[in-house]
Amino acid sequence: TMDEWMLESLQKYSTLHMFELPQAAKSMCWNQLGTMLYVVGFSRDQSNEISQLQLPEKLLPSEVQSLCGKRDVTIVCGAFSQTPVHSMRHISAIDALATSGREEVIQLWTQDKDSQGAVCLFVCLCVQ
Repeated sequence: TMDEWMLESLQKYSTLHMFELPQAAKSMCWNQLGTMLYVVGFSRDQSNEISQLQLPEKLLPSEVQSLCGKRDVTIVCGAFSQTPVHSMRHISAIDALATSGREEVIQLWTQDKDSQGAVCLFVCLCVQ
């Protein structure tokens, strides 16, 4: 049955961490180091929220498994895209996030260093 399969699957992992996102995720990607997760979520009002999430220390690779104080995913910054976002990639060389959607538009997002917690649209490119 499905319950037996679920229990057998869970037993295969030495550690299992589950987190709840505030909304459904449409697209996700990692930074090069694997310490930040970028998520595009959408809500009922069709807004596209881009979030940069920092993983807790417990999820990062470590030699020693021990208790740590910080166990929650932290929202580093975020923004809303006016156009639909279907895919994205983190560009580590310039610490930016490239997003694309249905239209022939690529958007480049970067964190505003002067404003805490805000991501700004750096440039919008039309592909033809």
